[in-house]
Amino acid sequence: MDLLTFIIGDMTPTEVYVSIVSLITTVVGLYYLGIKRATGYIWFTISLSCQMYLLRDNVLLVTQMIILIVLNIRNYRKWKLEEKCE
Repeated sequence: MDLLTFIIGDMTPTEVYVSIVSLITTVVGLYYLGIKRATGYIWFTISLSCQMYLLRDNVLLVTQMIILIVLNIRNYRKWKLEEKCE
């Protein structure tokens, strides 16, 4: 087994691309949240959407991603409202 097969397994090219986008948006989103930038929520929501696509065959995990996306949007809106009050 070569390294590439070990890393991507039996993923389709679309799944590989979506996985890469998910990885990048997760790192960027969490970094922005760490420095208290509201755009981190947007980046992280993109990541969760990618993960939801990749996990589409698992109802429990898709449900988890939907809940995380809803909470992410709620937190983003709450953070934006708090910025307006300051």
